[in-house]
Amino acid sequence: MDLKDRKKQILKIIVNHYINSGQPIGSKAVVDSLEQKLSTATIRNEMAALEEMGYLVQPHISAGRIPSDMAYRFYVDALMEEDDLDQSEIAVIKNVFNKECDNVRNVIEDAVKVLSDITNCVAVALLPKNTNLRIQNVHLINVTSDKALVVIVTNHGIIKDRVIKVPAGMSQAELDAIAAHITQQVKNIKDIQSIETGDYFSTLNMGQEVVNGLMDVIHTAGDNDDVIVKGAMNIFDFPEYDSVEKAKMLISSFQDKDMLIGVLSRPVDDISIMIGKESEIEAISNCSLLTVSYDLGGGDTGRFGIIGPKRMNYGKMLKILETLSGNIGYLFDDNSEV
Repeated sequence: MDLKDRKKQILKIIVNHYINSGQPIGSKAVVDSLEQKLSTATIRNEMAALEEMGYLVQPHISAGRIPSDMAYRFYVDALMEEDDLDQSEIAVIKNVFNKECDNVRNVIEDAVKVLSDITNCVAVALLPKNTNLRIQNVHLINVTSDKALVVIVTNHGIIKDRVIKVPAGMSQAELDAIAAHITQQVKNIKDIQSIETGDYFSTLNMGQEVVNGLMDVIHTAGDNDDVIVKGAMNIFDFPEYDSVEKAKMLISSFQDKDMLIGVLSRPVDDISIMIGKESEIEAISNCSLLTVSYDLGGGDTGRFGIIGPKRMNYGKMLKILETLSGNIGYLFDDNSEV
């Protein structure tokens, strides 16, 4: 439903007021904020009309109005102004990437921690699917007389390990030789899933069961549908979650990685804003989820996200996410050449 300019102006004042204060607003406060002076009676009529249209809610009989989810959606789509970051905030974000690092997970963990600290919200990140993943080293470490630990190290610094069975009595020197042979065969192959037993390991005299164990570890090195969560305790700072039980329930939902991976993996635009029930996730239906994609080059993409109260400063939060996403790409520009 289209809104006339005056209703838009009033709605913008109400949303901004509630974002900043968390308190309902009455007609007199709206009048004081308007450039064009109108009577309180006129504003009351306009606010009543906005309430009837579904944009405002009156939480108590004697209270002023607060925005509905519908109001936040209209605000984000048509009224919001993107805030600039101050130099200290930009410096904190850039500092995450002003260091040498060959481990994607560590960098993203640091970035999510900074995101949580700056926004005072819950920050999340979906790690990239590693379409450009390559094996750099394979290690076999003697554990017992018939078991060895397989360690796979990739160009993203990701490590996968698993204990497999090996022929009894095999020495560490023999395991080292086998590991060196495997590394030589598979190092820097662009598609890990293309590695086949017969093509690369036909000369290994370890038995098919052992080779199959090695192959399982190698093939799962690219499985990295993982999510990072930081700042879950920030929930206790939200007036909306002044109930300890409500806050605990929300915090416990952040341990459901399948839920978070599901919502962060949805095919959406580079920037996404889900308000309240738009996420279709009951656990966060009273929150807003803002996400932005990031690109490490070579097809390796993931998403950063912020989960916070619906009355968050959307313009500021989006600017923070965009700045974070824009800077992480520079760190891994040469990923495809590693």
